[in-house]
Amino acid sequence: FVCTLAMIVTSLGVAPVTVYAYTEQASYYDRDAKEVKTVSAEVITADMTTWDGATSKWYVVKGKVEINTRVTVTGDVHLILADGAQLKAGRGIDVSAENALTIYGQTDEVTKNTGKIEANGVSMSGIGGTYYGSACGKITITGGVVDAKSIYDGAGIGGGSGVDGGIITITGGTVTATSVNGAGIGGGANSSIGATLKGGTITITGGTVTAKSNSGAGIGGGL
Repeated sequence: FVCTLAMIVTSLGVAPVTVYAYTEQASYYDRDAKEVKTVSAEVITADMTTWDGATSKWYVVKGKVEINTRVTVTGDVHLILADGAQLKAGRGIDVSAENALTIYGQTDEVTKNTGKIEANGVSMSGIGGTYYGSACGKITITGGVVDAKSIYDGAGIGGGSGVDGGIITITGGTVTATSVNGAGIGGGANSSIGATLKGGTITITGGTVTAKSNSGAGIGGGL
């Protein structure tokens, strides 16, 4: 019987399994419109290492999620940090040239329940460029709690090692960005040729921002 069953299964083959992304309605605070809006967003899971703006423009973090591979953002991605959410990107988030990431909270003000993202890079940025890769893209933070750091030559938010900063805009939320040799917010370090990298275009109109570096600028160019 077992042999017969095995022969039947083999002859029929196994149908491919289609995995569908889990989406749900998620609210976010639109700082430009000064109101809470709701969209259909894909829920972030630990195995989602590519956030594709062409496939899902909106994503939402719920609960505690840890991603141990560097996340790659392609296209124009909008990320909602739900209240109580904690996202840890252990290798940081890559937002290179021609790509964009906008981060939202669910409320106007930051409270103890506000969603948080922690992004850690090494020679790459916490959020932004990679190691001697393409330029940093466009990063916008409108809410939530964002803690981004590079433990070596990348910027906390901005360029990776050997990479200039991109277009970085902060209008709300609580942002902490730190680095050793790169800028806290801005350009990465390029100490191998003794050149100071450009910080990019940095605009801060709201929120609470802490940016510091051991050797680079807090906000501006890397070492």
